[in-house]
Amino acid sequence: AAGTHATQRLVLDVPIAIAQGHAVIAFEIEPDRASRDQEDDERSAGFRINLALDIEPLGPVRASVSEAGGRTHVSLFAEREATARVLREGLPALQGQLAEVALEPGELNCRVGSPPHARAAPGLFVDRAT
Repeated sequence: AAGTHATQRLVLDVPIAIAQGHAVIAFEIEPDRASRDQEDDERSAGFRINLALDIEPLGPVRASVSEAGGRTHVSLFAEREATARVLREGLPALQGQLAEVALEPGELNCRVGSPPHARAAPGLFVDRAT
């Protein structure tokens, strides 16, 4: 049922070792509502993987990876301009690496700032008349 897919979500915090000690990468895996809206009912809905990391000297970095139309799309968000510039310079290498592992590269981009907030699923909030 479509209603049950909207509530499926896996959230993980994965500790990693870095030069300064340790950090945590936050992973969130959820159905990709955008690809599900665009796909035929016969095709299975895709998933979106969101990652968040905040380590120095990069600062906060967010990534969103999804598959739609047989292509892998990656959106990167860095809160610092210098970090965004470095990530943008690495997009051609990312495109090549996706192709090497048999993933057809789609839209790859990097923006300065934070990702837009997802809209609440229909029915999550209810207005009440008083």
